[in-house]
Amino acid sequence: MIEIRQKNTGRLLLSLELRTLSGAKITHSSLPDASLSGVDLSGAQMMLTNMAGSDLTHAILAQTNLTDANLKDTDLSSADLTGATLVYTQFVGARMVSTILRMTDMGNADLTSANLERADFEGANLHSADFTDANLKGANLNRVNLSYAILGGANLEGVSLTGSRLTSTLYNEKTRWPKGFDPTEHGACLVSPEDEKTATKRPWWRWWK
Repeated sequence: MIEIRQKNTGRLLLSLELRTLSGAKITHSSLPDASLSGVDLSGAQMMLTNMAGSDLTHAILAQTNLTDANLKDTDLSSADLTGATLVYTQFVGARMVSTILRMTDMGNADLTSANLERADFEGANLHSADFTDANLKGANLNRVNLSYAILGGANLEGVSLTGSRLTSTLYNEKTRWPKGFDPTEHGACLVSPEDEKTATKRPWWRWWK
């Protein structure tokens, strides 16, 4: 028997007749503020699961399917998500310091205002992901696909981008790039302040696309 409880109150969120959560099927579940630090969830099926505000520090989520899951304001620092499926997953405001995200599929994921300092994205698919105002300082973005990704206001100081694709990647004047890196030479597109002002009813990047 495995029990998942809230991190602050201890309230029972889910009880499973399993020996391990590795490979478990926990789809469409509601697990807000769950205490899952260090838990092995590798290979689990967790599509459309709500884990907003949960503690997932040092958790093992390799090959886990979190498509369309809600991970807003979660703490995933030092967690291992190698090869995970994170398509359309919500990471708004999440803390992901030193998180391993190698070879993940994060197409259309929302990482707005996430703290991704020193995260390892090597080989990841980040096509159309939204990194608006995210902190990516010192992250490993080698050999990633950032085509059509949104980098408005993102901090990429000290980031490594060797072999990465930035075709039609959108950024603005607030985006901070690694020293000496020219994004336009790699196919990225600068959105001007005038274009941003025009998009008064929608986010500037939705207007641009």
